[in-house]
Amino acid sequence: MSLRGFFSNRTLLLTVLIGIALNVLLAAVPFLASAFALAPLSPVQWLAVALCSVSIVPLGELYKCAERAVMRGRGLPKLSKRVRKKAA
Repeated sequence: MSLRGFFSNRTLLLTVLIGIALNVLLAAVPFLASAFALAPLSPVQWLAVALCSVSIVPLGELYKCAERAVMRGRGLPKLSKRVRKKAA
């Protein structure tokens, strides 16, 4: 897995960071938490949230790998070098 183009979409990264910040604010600021009826999280719960959030990345990569294997198994044409480069 290559991280070469991972940070190239700055708009997406900014949107994700804003979403994370808003979620943390909702959970951590007492006024906002009570307005949305949220309970405070313990450090262990925050760790569980982080691990679950990050787990989607390797699962997505496994899915793409399996999908490519199925495509090749059906005798479909292999991906061009350009497409393979983008997928890596």
